[in-house]
Amino acid sequence: MTLCTSTLSTSPSTNHTKEECDNAILRLKTDPITKDFPVHFDYLFYTGIDDLCNDVEVVIYASKILVKSCNQFVDEESDIQENAVYASWSNEKAARGACKPVKKYKYCVNQVLNAANLDTITKKELCTPCQKSFWKPILNNVNLAPSTFYWSIMDKKGYLNKIEEVCGKNFFGKN
Repeated sequence: MTLCTSTLSTSPSTNHTKEECDNAILRLKTDPITKDFPVHFDYLFYTGIDDLCNDVEVVIYASKILVKSCNQFVDEESDIQENAVYASWSNEKAARGACKPVKKYKYCVNQVLNAANLDTITKKELCTPCQKSFWKPILNNVNLAPSTFYWSIMDKKGYLNKIEEVCGKNFFGKN
């Protein structure tokens, strides 16, 4: 597995030490905004949808702090981006899009995951405002889709190709 070591747009530096990252995580335990939050930010990648989306603003806030102190690498060969979890959740539009409440599903990300079986997906399930709000903020780097270990979208590029095929090339409009 080769890690892409280019700097992410959400991270000014990728030369942080483990100590810097650990210290940032410790600071969040006493931060008035995050101290009572049930998620342990050192285990953010292993957190469930409900815990993240129930208070997505706190997750965004903490992720923005952590992306400044913790190395964030996109693994171009993997659909699971454990090493970029803070970068993905620090993108406000993407995180809010993922956690947007939708009918039939609790959160938009649930609808996106449910539609991930690209062989049987219908236009009604794929061409939705939820899909647009989830994908549009990350079109330039789909590997930074908000995700965790328990819910990661495999073949993100294939998913977007299917959206374009079914919903039309202009589904996302202008960026």
